[in-house]
Amino acid sequence: MEHMNPPPDMSGRKVVYTERQGKLRYTYYDDGLVKITKYKHKSHVRWGRVLTALTFLVLCSYAVANIIGAVASAVSEQKKNEKSKEFIFDSSSASESAVVTTEPAVTPVTDDSKAAEETSSIAEPVPEVKELDFKVCLDPGHGDYDVGVMNALGATESTQNLEFALLVKEQLEELGVSVVMTRTGDVNVPMDERCSIGNEAGCDFFVALHMSGSTNPYDGSKGATVLINNASPAMDTKLATNIMDALDKAGISQNNGVQPGFMGMPESNYQINTNTVMPSCQLELCYLTSEEDSLLYKEKKSQYAKAVAEGIVKTAKDLGVIGDDGKRLLTGQLTSDGKSHIIVNEGTPIGNV
Repeated sequence: MEHMNPPPDMSGRKVVYTERQGKLRYTYYDDGLVKITKYKHKSHVRWGRVLTALTFLVLCSYAVANIIGAVASAVSEQKKNEKSKEFIFDSSSASESAVVTTEPAVTPVTDDSKAAEETSSIAEPVPEVKELDFKVCLDPGHGDYDVGVMNALGATESTQNLEFALLVKEQLEELGVSVVMTRTGDVNVPMDERCSIGNEAGCDFFVALHMSGSTNPYDGSKGATVLINNASPAMDTKLATNIMDALDKAGISQNNGVQPGFMGMPESNYQINTNTVMPSCQLELCYLTSEEDSLLYKEKKSQYAKAVAEGIVKTAKDLGVIGDDGKRLLTGQLTSDGKSHIIVNEGTPIGNV
């Protein structure tokens, strides 16, 4: 409620006071009379809406102008093309004959023109994309809360495993190999699920990628090791040997060879080497706790990835999965030839992992 100063009144009555409520004003006089005045509605110009409408109008005008310009340009270009196709004849030659016959120009044949014609007739060779028709499952070990080995600088095995697996994947895919990953991020995938991913995808090979570590970083432990099922199936051995040979050529610190079973426990097996149906192996690329190995990995990880990819491809050819041209020779999924199903007791403490 708003109180206002009493306005002057010419009728002789005295205004006691006035008040305003909404659109009504009440004037109270000394003789008890109350005058009610209704305010007229004042229209307000909504400038915001006006500005919006004007902006929209300008944009529409600009768009229409562009469209008209584009159409005019297209029509002009079409007319130029039509004019260029017209033939204009001299009037004197037109009077000699009602029909004008044009003869193709005869170009003298020279040795240079012959050579040019022969060169132009030879098609440029189209590079053939070589597809290697087989499938590999790559398993970067550990992940999430299971970090695996950690060195003095805080580098974790799970992170390095994933980094290296993605490099191997890139190398294989450049060769046209189909790759399945058990994980592509920092997640923990149960061992049963890792094996199922490879089996259900129909992969021909399963390669787990890990790095080793020692409880004593000064004991000199270093180098690469490839572990296979302790029954030493021929196909699994071939896969592991080819990978190790390629890594040796790439320049690892030490070749620890192909070993059966669990590292340090040959009577047991890693689960990925028992619960997978295809030839499999677990690569321990280097010792994360070795300063020499850590420096070599940083310097040569791309070369190591290429070596692993080449070892896998060589195995596919050696085992007759594909031919030299990359075409598949094997019908169905490649399966290993006799794995032992003894799995390691994961609670057993070991010195090197």
